[in-house]
Amino acid sequence: MSCFFSFRKELPFIFPLFGPLLVSQYAQIGLGAVDTAMAARLGTVELGSVAVGVALWMPVYMFTIGIVYASLILVSQHNGAGDDDGTRFTAQQGAWLGLLLGLLSAGLVYLLSLRIDLFGASAEMILPAQEYLRALLWGLPFGSMALGLRFYCEGQNTVFPVTVMILVMVGLGAFLNYGLMFGNFGLPALGLYGCGLATALSMACFFCMLCLYVRFSPKFAPKGFFRRISLPDPRGMLRIFKLGLPLGFGATSEFLIFSVIVMFISTRGAAATAAHQIAFTCMMLLFATPAALSFAASIRVGNLYGLGDRQALRQAITGILTLSGLLGLAFTLVLLLNANGMARAFSDDAAVIPLAASILQVAAFFQFADAMQVCLNGTLRGAGDTTIPFVMTIVTYWLFCLPSGYALSGMPLPFNLTLSQDFLGIRGWWVALTISISLVAILLAFRVYSIFWKVPNTIENEHTDHIF
Repeated sequence: MSCFFSFRKELPFIFPLFGPLLVSQYAQIGLGAVDTAMAARLGTVELGSVAVGVALWMPVYMFTIGIVYASLILVSQHNGAGDDDGTRFTAQQGAWLGLLLGLLSAGLVYLLSLRIDLFGASAEMILPAQEYLRALLWGLPFGSMALGLRFYCEGQNTVFPVTVMILVMVGLGAFLNYGLMFGNFGLPALGLYGCGLATALSMACFFCMLCLYVRFSPKFAPKGFFRRISLPDPRGMLRIFKLGLPLGFGATSEFLIFSVIVMFISTRGAAATAAHQIAFTCMMLLFATPAALSFAASIRVGNLYGLGDRQALRQAITGILTLSGLLGLAFTLVLLLNANGMARAFSDDAAVIPLAASILQVAAFFQFADAMQVCLNGTLRGAGDTTIPFVMTIVTYWLFCLPSGYALSGMPLPFNLTLSQDFLGIRGWWVALTISISLVAILLAFRVYSIFWKVPNTIENEHTDHIF
């Protein structure tokens, strides 16, 4: 079966999932950009304080997202198998687990806010960052519960209404930010406390919209999600937690990897750090597209895995990976042809632009591998395979990427083995990333082949019958 035949066959199924999810990804990126722009209007100290606050609460919330994401996998499998009771029960336990994790996250963020000084923040940023975090933490339980309801909808291929709700949430967040930070629309001027409060209220609003949609929409009202609510079940919650734990650790660990790299690069001065940040921002803007496709792949593969259609599953995987590869090649060309223009869009510093452009040219060579690895990961998650991909990824990044990036960038080594900084400089980190991401893609490709083609029944999933 050719790749392009599978690609044509799969497009009518994957695009209704991929399109709305892509809009959701960029909408949430846009909300972060609005927060940054508005905080900058308050002043440099306030902008730095928001950056510190985000660096503290975001890894905690990403861990929660990774855990509850497992409910999407199980919901999509139950939905594919036609098991409405299992679908509803799993989603409800996901929401209960989200509430528990959201409360724990709020408590942890509060404790972290008490000792911001331990994270290197300057004295003038500590109090504003604390105000921001202490307002935002009220939204974490709502945002975490909303994940269970969101994945209940998306696991049943209902993604467009969720995307509309996300857009409403983003619009409301921007409106509340503008009002609560600066005192517009008759609201009090609360500064950074208002910024955090706006995010918290947006999370609560998103949860309420999902509740109303699941309760009253024609598709979900007959399923009786709120008429037959299961109480928190330790076994059901533990099942989701165990499946999602590698995803939570993986999401947090990858965030920390880049934090460590930034720490090393910052020793080279402001220009090097700024050039790296420009390149990283461009990568995140591009990465949102394959990330959305990976999300769609998890839903699609989960449905087919639950259905037990071996031929359709293989065809879907082939088609999705072909689309992912084409996206990666397109992004490679974009960076190779327009690296200098992209760098100039973020800076007019003559010392920063050429360095950022050279980094983007290096980054062009891992776009294909990056698009492939994230979609391979999404494919495996759809079948409930989370632990081994997590180990492959984390071992490669922490034990290969960091040491090799450290050496290639010209950081000091024993016995005077240090490379000259004129050789690669901070570009060495990006060369290491390119090699590491390519290696991860190869390892995950072998994993997909061994599970879905060579030995399909090797996935050990105690909650879903083997379909092969």
